[in-house]
Amino acid sequence: MGKAKIDLTPDAATEKMAAQPLPLARSPFRQEMAAQQESLRRIGEKLGMASVAETLRRIGEKLPKAEIAPPTPQEPTPHQPKRGRKPKFTRDQRQWLREQYSRDLKGNPQLALDKLAIPHVKQLAKTEFGIEAEASTLLKQVIRPVRRSVW
Repeated sequence: MGKAKIDLTPDAATEKMAAQPLPLARSPFRQEMAAQQESLRRIGEKLGMASVAETLRRIGEKLPKAEIAPPTPQEPTPHQPKRGRKPKFTRDQRQWLREQYSRDLKGNPQLALDKLAIPHVKQLAKTEFGIEAEASTLLKQVIRPVRRSVW
């Protein structure tokens, strides 16, 4: 077979493509769906109804345009968690407890043990701030950070 030469200008090629129907996918489901859509379109034309897309566009034009202001982002306040429980100690309280525990640890190295450190720091928090904290809170917020910085 020889090569066929196609001599179409861009306008002629566009017209030729527009005249040809688009090929449907080969699946029977898509062919059936396309046939149903075409029959619905013909029924709509017979009844004098515009296409659904056209009807929706017209309805949208009639609706009042609402001016929507962009939402104002709310920044979380510094040093507060975004969700969850409120912290037991403030930043200043934690800092004071850490400094006090650090001084006491230098004077009494046995306070490095959890069983001695927890009651000591618990008593400091209760007498200074009136806060009764659990052992896990004291370990996370006061005791372990001091130990990390010392060792």
